[in-house]
Amino acid sequence: MRHAILSIVMAASLLSACAWMGPDVRVDPAQSHMEARAMLGIDMYGRGEFLEALDAIRPWAEQGHSSGMVLIAGMYYQGRGVAKDNINAYMWAELGVIYAKDDEEYGKAIKFRNEIASSMTAQAINEARRRTKDWQPGMPLPPEEEMNGVPGGETGNGEMPVG
Repeated sequence: MRHAILSIVMAASLLSACAWMGPDVRVDPAQSHMEARAMLGIDMYGRGEFLEALDAIRPWAEQGHSSGMVLIAGMYYQGRGVAKDNINAYMWAELGVIYAKDDEEYGKAIKFRNEIASSMTAQAINEARRRTKDWQPGMPLPPEEEMNGVPGGETGNGEMPVG
């Protein structure tokens, strides 16, 4: 997970460097703001402020950034800031695979997705794959009521996942 965070920080540093290269480089202020917010979210995650980190990172991931997707997958897998939910963890990790920008991101996302899958039922994996197929950049998670009754969508303590 630390490698994913380092990848995100390195990407942000590269983007910042591009912004200072000269007048020929055009930087979208909205994109820069989203990336800065994601970096703040990574800092919050490191301080244990998981719910705030999720709020900061989610818009970046929802725009198709693989590293953010894998980080959110880890939050759902470990129950940090949200109820532990392997279906959402798998979905976000699979999206990280799909949106990976290079072989390193792809390999990390595949490995993590497979780790999540090893603790899921076939029915839960099928539900996660359905959600992955239906997801589009900019689309938030499904409403909580869609998660009811799906094995793997509930935590061991009876809590429902946060959507």
